[in-house]
Amino acid sequence: MNLKKSIDELLNQEGFLKTLFESIPCGVIVLDRDQRVKAVNNLLERTFGISGGEVINKRSGEVLRCIHSLESPEGCGFADYCQNCQVRNTALEALSGKKIQRNKAKVQLLLDGNVRDLRMLVSAAPVEHQGERLAVIILEDITELNNLRRRLKTEQSFAGIVGRDIRMLELFNTIREVAEVNIPVLIQGETGTGKELVAAAIHNESPRANKLFVPVNCGALPEGLLESELFGHVKGAFTGAIRDKKGRFELANNGTLFLDEVAELTRFVQVKLLRALQEGTIERVGDEKSISVDVRLISATNRDLKREVERGNFREDSTTASTWFPYSFPRSGNERMTSRFWWSTLLIRPGKRERKPPVFPEKLWASCWITPGREMSASFKALFGSPL
Repeated sequence: MNLKKSIDELLNQEGFLKTLFESIPCGVIVLDRDQRVKAVNNLLERTFGISGGEVINKRSGEVLRCIHSLESPEGCGFADYCQNCQVRNTALEALSGKKIQRNKAKVQLLLDGNVRDLRMLVSAAPVEHQGERLAVIILEDITELNNLRRRLKTEQSFAGIVGRDIRMLELFNTIREVAEVNIPVLIQGETGTGKELVAAAIHNESPRANKLFVPVNCGALPEGLLESELFGHVKGAFTGAIRDKKGRFELANNGTLFLDEVAELTRFVQVKLLRALQEGTIERVGDEKSISVDVRLISATNRDLKREVERGNFREDSTTASTWFPYSFPRSGNERMTSRFWWSTLLIRPGKRERKPPVFPEKLWASCWITPGREMSASFKALFGSPL
């Protein structure tokens, strides 16, 4: 007890806290309720070539020399780009009382006269001081680490998606680009081509990576339960509703919701989905209260939604007004991938014991599989017994 008391006294000493503040191996900014800088540590001063006295009462984007802070006459926080800035939004969350750890942020800063694209991890926590709410922002530059991770990844796979065809490499780049923009995404492709893998990769490469990825197979749920599964229900909403239940939208709040086989949604559920996308609110079944949700929606289908709209099966405003980013997933057979490449890919996986493939005639090795990847993997398992 005496030791704890002495440590508490040490933590309350101004000199100790100042030393701790200056010795943290990350950039630290203290912001007030108006997001104006009240203090920075030595590392941030050295990194950006600034003086603590010069940046007091400036906004964080101006201190970091964000190029977008110059896009609006009002400065940092007022340009269109700023609405999706993860540094700004993390600070706002902290000022509202939340503690945030290691959000990913992509920033463009003017350093030494050159514009540099940097990847940051942003953490923040609220602090009460003399009756005023402050936010302590910690910035970690992970640009070099991120580049190193990309170099270490094999050329034949990305986030569990196998392929080294030029179109697959283009897909990997598209995933990285789309992941940074918070818009709904529609993935179109044949059954078994790995649409859920693409959705998970987009989530894992996005600023929401540390939040939940919630997949839902719309085709596997009975029509009567689909609305309740997506939006939740309150006690007594229908027979068997013995308690309140959160839907998938609430479970995915601040994360990503993946709707597979989205073309199976009824038109009534499509209306509620559209409202959730446009207004950011949902209503549980049997409840009149609106619930705010912040969800990134990724959907997938093996159907042509334009044709489904023409047939009257799918609402046109559900595909256009939501600003979908459409992507057609390439069929693996069209890449002319050889069985030799697929065999080596399936055998050599983390946590799997390597096995020597049996000797086949070269003609068989060179033959191409004109089939989705799921069928191809299952065929190898069936041919050689034990699962890979």
